[in-house]
Amino acid sequence: MVRIAIAVICLLFFSTDLNAQSERRLALVIGNSAYQHAGALADPANDAAALAQEFKTLGFEVIEGRDLDRADMDRTIRQFASALSGAEIGVFFYAGHAVQVDGQDYLVPIDAYLKDASQFDVEMVRLDVVLQAMERASKTNIIFIDASTNNPVISDLADRMGTRQISSGLAPPKLADGTLVNFSAASSHVAHDGSGASSAYTRALLKHIRSEQDLLTVLGRVQEDVSQTTGGLRSTWTDFRLRKRIYLVPQSVAVTDAPTNVPDIPDQASAVAISREELAGPQIPAPGRARLEAAMKAAEAAMLEAESAREEARRVAAREAEAAETTKARLEAEKEAAEAARERTELAAKKVGQERAKKAGAKKAADARKESSRSEVLRQAEKTEKVKGTESAHSVRFVIACRRYAQCVDTLGFGSDGMLHSEPYVQAKCGSRPSQC
Repeated sequence: MVRIAIAVICLLFFSTDLNAQSERRLALVIGNSAYQHAGALADPANDAAALAQEFKTLGFEVIEGRDLDRADMDRTIRQFASALSGAEIGVFFYAGHAVQVDGQDYLVPIDAYLKDASQFDVEMVRLDVVLQAMERASKTNIIFIDASTNNPVISDLADRMGTRQISSGLAPPKLADGTLVNFSAASSHVAHDGSGASSAYTRALLKHIRSEQDLLTVLGRVQEDVSQTTGGLRSTWTDFRLRKRIYLVPQSVAVTDAPTNVPDIPDQASAVAISREELAGPQIPAPGRARLEAAMKAAEAAMLEAESAREEARRVAAREAEAAETTKARLEAEKEAAEAARERTELAAKKVGQERAKKAGAKKAADARKESSRSEVLRQAEKTEKVKGTESAHSVRFVIACRRYAQCVDTLGFGSDGMLHSEPYVQAKCGSRPSQC
């Protein structure tokens, strides 16, 4: 498995230059010097001519434009965008006046008046429009802007416009993936023009652009040279969102430099590197040997990193599995506790129901007994009342009878001899005397 990985790495490594040779690389180089209304510049035309030649030397197809008015700039940019479709790398170099208005960057054609900020979209070219056109067409895009020049026309316009932010220093643009932007002066800072055949920025680019180092290293050296040339008064500015390292110089390893017999490598990670004796052997030419050794070191580091990542992944998986088991056990315990609580609740509810039913039965029986007792009392009371009523009726009748008897006796009065009548006589007249009288 390790042999396969190393072989693949080596094949990819030695095929890099063939791919680089087959990639389309296109550059647009514009230099505006002969400004009609904004102050002529000495450097941009020279800068554009020198850079165009360098890009051709580096294998780029080059579209050139110098001293372009607005119509010519639009036409040249459209031509570039159309030709850029499907290219591996697109480069745009601009030298000339530029202006920033409220954070929007504009490139200035030679016929721009720069009198009214409301006309800037008509008179000038927005940098973000160029960026978007490149990002739609090409995988990787590089933009060099040598445009932070001291322009008195723009300074006067800024004074007249009041609250609107107008400056010769450019604002940082928004970048898509695969794009790098490099300004000749730090963002929003203004730099003085160069002197001589080209600006300090272009001289530094021309000095280092053929370096076999990656582009970011090259731009670091350009920044050092610009700072040194200007006595520290000027510093370049770079922003990027690159997917990979970019080399302007094609990597020039011939196919014959590739090893003809890669030594057999055991399948142990510890034996990933080819021995120094094998690398030093005559079977591998010197240029290819150095590059192969570097590739092998990179492969070893990559495999160690992969093994470390796998080990970390195993540890993470073990921790996650342990955490999952713990969580499962906790959930089971919680489920059992919830079930027990539910059973206890149901039992308690059942007992409460039974107690309530018992109390209800007792209450019903008590109510029945109470109702029976009350009914009995009512019957007794009614009976008593009846008895009392009967006795009262008898008493009344006895009284009436006594009164009638007394009246009858009184009516008889006394006999002729002045004596009371005899008992038989009274009984014959009034009846028997009531026993209660």
